[in-house]
Parts: sequence; C-alpha cells; structure tokens
Amino acid sequence: MALSSEIQLVNEAQSGDLEAFDALYKTHHPQIYHTVLSRAHPDDVDDLVQVTFLRAFECLALFRGESAFSTWLTRIAMNACHTQWRTRAQQQARYVSVDVTESAADLELPDMGLQRAEFEALVRDVIAHLPEKYRRAIWLHYVLDHSYEDITKILKVPIGTVKTWLNRGRLELKQRLKRVGIYGYELA
Repeated sequence: MALSSEIQLVNEAQSGDLEAFDALYKTHHPQIYHTVLSRAHPDDVDDLVQVTFLRAFECLALFRGESAFSTWLTRIAMNACHTQWRTRAQQQARYVSVDVTESAADLELPDMGLQRAEFEALVRDVIAHLPEKYRRAIWLHYVLDHSYEDITKILKVPIGTVKTWLNRGRLELKQRLKRVGIYGYELA
C-alpha cells in the first residue's frame, strides 16, 4: 500500500469511515498476527490480534501521524501482549502448587507461624516480584512444565540464555526467601 493511500485511509477512518478502517485491518492483519505470535502464548494470539485492532479503533483519534500507522499498531500489539503476559502470570500465581524439598513444617520459619497455604502464597508472591525475564523462565519451566527447548521458542532466546535465567531466577528466589526468614527452599 502506498504511503499516501494509507494516510488517506487513516484520515477517513478517523472521520468514522468503517470501510477505511476495514481496509487498514486487512492490510496490517498479517503483520500484527506475526508480531503477536512471536510474543504471546499460541492460545492467545487470535484474541490479542483482535484486542490490538479494537484498541486501535478506540484510540484512532489519538494517532497523530508522527510515525507510520504500522509502527503505532505494532506498539499497541506489543502492549497488549505484555498486559496479557502479566495477567496470565498473576492468575497462575494464584493457583500454582509449590513443591518444596522439605515440608513447610520442617522449614525454619522463625516466629512467622506460617501454614502451608501461607507459605505457598509467599513463594508465589516472591516469584511474581522477580525480574521479568527470570519470572517468565521460572513460570514456563516450573509452573507450566515446559522444556528448555519449548522455552527458547516461546521467549525467542538461545537455550543458554534460558538456562542462565532459570539459574539466576532460582538463586534470586532463594535469596529473597532468606530475607524473609525462610531457609532450605529449593524449586523441585
């Protein structure tokens, strides 16, 4: 599509022309689909593409033309993916069952009086506050039970990076738990 015709379509869409927006949708759908596919869980791709175009439609009046329409649309898609990832991680944090090498009763929990459910909630909270790259690797491997190879495909990083992030994530998790008085914890 020529730049001038795209600008014209954007202007028409901003004026309320649904056919113009439909033409923009058809033109940019493949690019947005591949952008989302590279950043989101495969089950979420279609929904996130629709969310992207819905948000674009709702915010079309805010598009000022300072960048290409495709750039603006791609940023919306990336934000939608990031929001979905955070939401999914928060939801999973509520339901994950944490395995420990020792029972919660045997762990050294000075004056905290933590029950197993409270302990698991604390571990989930600590995992949720790890740096994003470590948290994502930890969730994918230990919570969702993905292999290293699967994680490399999902996160689009080399296997060595996945192993490094998992190792550093485990170490940081252990250190953060020690700071709150929990010792002897290991991811199973």
